[in-house]
Amino acid sequence: MTEGLFEAFRIPEVRKRILFTLGVIIVFRLGAWIPVPGVDPNQIKLFIQQLGQLGQFLSAFTGGALERFSIFALGVIPYINASIILSLLVAVIPKLKELQDQGEEGRRVINKITRYATVGLAFIQAAGTSYLIYNQGLVQPTQSFLGFMFIAIVTLTTGTMFLMWLGERLTENGIGRGISMLIMIGILADYPRYFATIWGEVTSNPNPMNALWLPLLLAIYVIVTAGIVTVQLGARRIDIQYAKRMVKGRVYGGHSTFLPLQVNQGGVIPIIFAVALLAIPQTIFQFLDQNNVITNMIAERRIALEISGESQAGDLFVKVDGQLVQISLAEKQSSEEVARAIAEALNRRQAGSAETHSSRVIIPVEPDRAPDNPKTISLGETAENLIALNGVGQSATVRGITFVRASSRDWMNVFGDFLNWLSTDLSRGHTLYMILSALLIFFFTYFYSAIVFNPRDLAENLRKWGGFVPGIRPGKPTADFIESVQSRLLFIGALFLIIIALLPMIITNLSGLTTFFLGGTSLLIVVGVGVDTIKQIEAHLVERRYESLIAKGGLGRRI
Repeated sequence: MTEGLFEAFRIPEVRKRILFTLGVIIVFRLGAWIPVPGVDPNQIKLFIQQLGQLGQFLSAFTGGALERFSIFALGVIPYINASIILSLLVAVIPKLKELQDQGEEGRRVINKITRYATVGLAFIQAAGTSYLIYNQGLVQPTQSFLGFMFIAIVTLTTGTMFLMWLGERLTENGIGRGISMLIMIGILADYPRYFATIWGEVTSNPNPMNALWLPLLLAIYVIVTAGIVTVQLGARRIDIQYAKRMVKGRVYGGHSTFLPLQVNQGGVIPIIFAVALLAIPQTIFQFLDQNNVITNMIAERRIALEISGESQAGDLFVKVDGQLVQISLAEKQSSEEVARAIAEALNRRQAGSAETHSSRVIIPVEPDRAPDNPKTISLGETAENLIALNGVGQSATVRGITFVRASSRDWMNVFGDFLNWLSTDLSRGHTLYMILSALLIFFFTYFYSAIVFNPRDLAENLRKWGGFVPGIRPGKPTADFIESVQSRLLFIGALFLIIIALLPMIITNLSGLTTFFLGGTSLLIVVGVGVDTIKQIEAHLVERRYESLIAKGGLGRRI
């Protein structure tokens, strides 16, 4: 491989492309460090880190530019979104389908539509992001709302359009696919920080088992990378033969070729869809948590005091928060009668402060009461010696009556418990999150393939041009055969994507390394773009060798 790189630099055309690519990378990385005027980069970095999974997902695609809110903070995310939306709309809008079938001219029109869509999405995302940054107080105090919004929107939108233009120039004059190369460089730029963080966590932890994880993680990283390369290059070749045709006295066809069906046809798209979809409830729950919505729903709104037994004659003192009431008990009063007496005494002190349900006294909690400031209840035979019942399940026996502080939960408390459980289990690494991730990746693998690849259109085109699969009749049987092969390949590809996406979470749960970062979207992109770049370099080398052979053999002069 090293010899191939040196040989590539000896070829002027390839050397020029490689140097142009390096120049574009330098410009891209410099722009990622230039912040938008008027922001506080340190506060923004802390805010993005608090977003958790969503913040990590967006930061990886921008090469850390979002954490600094630089001029390239949006990266090429608007372009990616526009491309995905257009690819999905092609299957449902006949006009776009016709443009796609028109060849190079149609693709040029679709690319033009994609650029305009990118401008619109970039403007919307820039406006939303800028408003969020200003609303969170992450700007300098001297910044006015309109001034900051105008500068930030123009800067972020222009930065995205410049990156899109830079990616197109890179595709034409550099090595690799321009937009994909920029995404890969952005991801690789954060890799040293990830590895340094893992190293710091492993070496700083006194647990000797952590030292064993370091070589194991390195081995896993190598194995996963090799597996991604194998699957990305893997394809099922379907033999295609073309019948001979006579056109104006000339014979056409009569040759054979093959149709390569990729194992991972959707690439990284199913994982992106799954992560983006799961990030929506995570963001909602994070907003609810920041505003203490779920905490307030879980908090006690009513205190239940369960009463049992028969009373002895004497005084009973009950104190709720700062209010002390005295009840005179007769001999052998039932628990229901004691409950009514306590409720009446409390209501005389403050109307509506208590009610009874059989032998239970229900004491409502003020709606504006903080969850960390619960009501206190204490009872006793004298006002000086009271027994506190501060927690659920605590009990006291006074004058022969047993009092137990119980939980009186309503539907709002139950719903709050459910939301709290859902918020926790929808976090990265938890069981529900991994199950939903696997199901969504599996679904989107088939869904995306059904949108972008139609076996029936392919079979029809083969029939028109005289092509057929040996042993399979043209038309519908060919379409059914290709679809069956594709379905089996999609199953393997979906399992592969699920393993790649869930592996980092499984290793994190097993090792306890909270900073472990591997696989998923980023590694698939890096390996996929890297393999494609190497292929392009090899193609330039092969082309150069053929040109040299033609020149040495004098074939050029003969032609």
